[in-house]
Amino acid sequence: MATVAKDLVVVESPTKAKTLERMLGPAYKVEASFGHIRDLPKSKMGVNLKTFVPEYIVPDDSEKHARLLRREAKSANHVWLATDLDREGEAIAWHLADVIKVPKSKLRRVTFHEITPAAIDEAFKHPREIDQDLVNAQQARRVVDRLVGYTMSPLLWKKIRYGLSAGRVQSVALRLIVDREREIQAFVPQEYWSLEAALANHAGQTFTAEVIQHKGKKLEIHDGATAEKHRSALADAAYTVESLEKRESGRNAAPPFTTSTLQQEASRKLGYSVKRTMVLAQQLYEGISMGASGSIGLITYMRTDSLHVAEGALKQARDVIVSEFGVPYALDKPRHYKTRSKGAQEAHEAIRPTDMSRTPERMKRFLKPDQLRLYTMIWQRTIASQMAPARFEPKAPRSRRRRSLRSPRSPRARPSSSSASTRRSTSRSRRRGSAKHRW
Repeated sequence: MATVAKDLVVVESPTKAKTLERMLGPAYKVEASFGHIRDLPKSKMGVNLKTFVPEYIVPDDSEKHARLLRREAKSANHVWLATDLDREGEAIAWHLADVIKVPKSKLRRVTFHEITPAAIDEAFKHPREIDQDLVNAQQARRVVDRLVGYTMSPLLWKKIRYGLSAGRVQSVALRLIVDREREIQAFVPQEYWSLEAALANHAGQTFTAEVIQHKGKKLEIHDGATAEKHRSALADAAYTVESLEKRESGRNAAPPFTTSTLQQEASRKLGYSVKRTMVLAQQLYEGISMGASGSIGLITYMRTDSLHVAEGALKQARDVIVSEFGVPYALDKPRHYKTRSKGAQEAHEAIRPTDMSRTPERMKRFLKPDQLRLYTMIWQRTIASQMAPARFEPKAPRSRRRRSLRSPRSPRARPSSSSASTRRSTSRSRRRGSAKHRW
């Protein structure tokens, strides 16, 4: 019996290949390129310094993958290049088409933001050609990386210390760090004292009042002697609460994650390095085994600078909020965040769960602990971004020092056992929501 020809689908990684093959079915064979199949040589510049044309090679460890893909492509009906949707993924697709010698009539390029059956089905209904502008953008960046790194690093070895490196990104980042450190070293700290009174009323309720005015003028104390002088004057006095200010305020949640904000939050909250965060995010994107359901991608593509979220996902988020938290926490209309980066690609999406109903609690049995922590953070951030603003009603009592201790008819606060204290600082920031006191 003759073998029925299949369509060949090429992706970067074996994990992604496994997830896609299950979704596409028996008519497709999915193979991995294991990253870049062609690159610049490591042993030399690899760039023509007159024309700036890169001189690519197929590395030895990629040659076996190239041979396999050539063989599979030759017998396939069509070759679908399903590498990632960013510049790097587009360049990999371009290199693959050239190395495995795919005729243009057989070539199909597809991209998707998430690895789910619906997204894959939609992508394969709308193939396109390779975007040469994206390819050229990647090549330009790669050439500049090589020109800067291979020119400047040897100079550092000679002039400073062997083993140091320079680069298109790291050298600029180092300059920013140096400039900021010089600003810090040039800063002249100014001594600043704040004065607080720990007060209590006759019912025993206590609060801390920060002294902000003296004789109608803003109080600024720059030395300990002056601070002690004011403290002594306040220590044995009685105080009258003049007013109680109440003002409702709201605060919207942070927008969904981009690559950079995900890395920052994972470092701050979870203690993850940038590399660890991106490895875990890639695992969540490429597919997690869901038991009998097979592998499926749990988050959208993790390399993005866009805050855009698809309308279908926004509706899903609202449904989850109503179900899990109640109608008062849901928005009447979806909240859309504006991407600040001028170069952001709005066709891309922010990092979000592919299915909002997959709560961290439901996913716990399928994920490793570190995967679960990152997924939980992404799920919570996405859901919170579509919730009603948080409401606050800070209360700020304003009190005044009375010179007489006899005022039985007026509401008074009396000094507690630690009636007045001073605090030395080099910062002018004050705690929000504290009471204000004038004398």
